[in-house]
Amino acid sequence: MSSHQTEYDRKRIEIRTKLSARLNERMARVAVARQATDVKRLDAEGTLLAKASSEAQKAAVDEYIAALNDAMRARRSAADAAVASYRAALDAEIQAREGLVKSALDIFLTDGDFAISQAKADCASGTAKPLDIRINYIAHMNSARSKMVNSIKSIESRKDALLLLINARKADIAEAVTSFTSATETARINLRNTLGM
Repeated sequence: MSSHQTEYDRKRIEIRTKLSARLNERMARVAVARQATDVKRLDAEGTLLAKASSEAQKAAVDEYIAALNDAMRARRSAADAAVASYRAALDAEIQAREGLVKSALDIFLTDGDFAISQAKADCASGTAKPLDIRINYIAHMNSARSKMVNSIKSIESRKDALLLLINARKADIAEAVTSFTSATETARINLRNTLGM
């Protein structure tokens, strides 16, 4: 029965490795997208500064660029904090689930070992009929299996906790985007008023 434990550990490590690879890939895509956005933003800032003809206009453009950069940094840091918080909570939830599954599997293996040792002891004693030994063994194994199945079913109900984590992350990111949009719109209005557009 220890081969089942080894198989479980191997699969768990494989799943963890795949999850880590997906998260790293996603972070790399975010970094590339942010770099591309930064390049476009710098080009737009250069174009805007080139269009400013007077010192007052250049000061207004510099103020606009500073406000835009501050809003962008705030949005990125809020999004990064939301993602980091989500990942930490997700990791804790995964570890809790793995612990519960391992516990259920350990109990099943212990009960299975007990059923085997009980059957061997009954056979060695020679007092019980082979059919009775078989019936007792099957009853012990069915009991162990049903305990494990019930434990795993209770673990599966933890998916609601994951939905709460996902919704909290989405709400935090949406709030960061809303704040960013509001700050950039305010900066844009101030720039237009200063430039008289």
